[in-house]
Amino acid sequence: AQRALATEPFIEPEDEAVQALLQRITRGRARSVPPVLFAKAVAGELVAGFALRDDEALFNELGGLEGLHIHGAAWAARRMEGTVFDLAALTCALYRAAGLPARMVVGYDVLRTQGRRSGVVGLSYPCGQEGAGATGAPVLWAWVEFFLLTDPKEGAGQWIPVDVARQRLESSTPPPIDQPWTFFGQSPCSIGMIPLALHPLAARGADRPAVASIWGWRPAAGAPPVLQQLTLDAFTAPVVGR
Repeated sequence: AQRALATEPFIEPEDEAVQALLQRITRGRARSVPPVLFAKAVAGELVAGFALRDDEALFNELGGLEGLHIHGAAWAARRMEGTVFDLAALTCALYRAAGLPARMVVGYDVLRTQGRRSGVVGLSYPCGQEGAGATGAPVLWAWVEFFLLTDPKEGAGQWIPVDVARQRLESSTPPPIDQPWTFFGQSPCSIGMIPLALHPLAARGADRPAVASIWGWRPAAGAPPVLQQLTLDAFTAPVVGR
């Protein structure tokens, strides 16, 4: 859990802008509030006040997916805008800044990439079944999970998902904090989401790459020696018999 409290590239809980935003949201009472209520209060502030941009991917000159468009928590805290990856990084940093273990999850959004071809039906916006966008590239997404301690003696608990971006797409007005939220502690979109990584960079002592990717597609800074591209796909298999 200590790593889920640390500073990492793009997730900077000790940054002064992140700390100032946390102070404004909680009025200095972050650690005196139960973890779930604190996490929900932070999510609600971001749902209401963060301007979400839709240019979440970067593409190379051939139209291939090159990496994630992310500036990070410190950048997002100063501007209160950014992509889904900036929003997830900021949410994660705010949780960590208050001592709540949290991690950012990057996933492959099968529903938004494949639409009804994915075989998953019955879900509507903001889960999305519109298929691939104009680029035809895989759609990647990000959300946050915080660790809720359920057995202090054993140190056991569970990771609770929070998809602030989709909660904002559903409505920029957060629901009452004492009521269930569609994308807090659950997500109907998860049936069409494949988690890929817990950070946009490799978890090793590498320099920050020129473009943020998934677990370091490009682990060294600067231009890659060869053109690299990651192809993502998903399919359902029919079940025959019992």
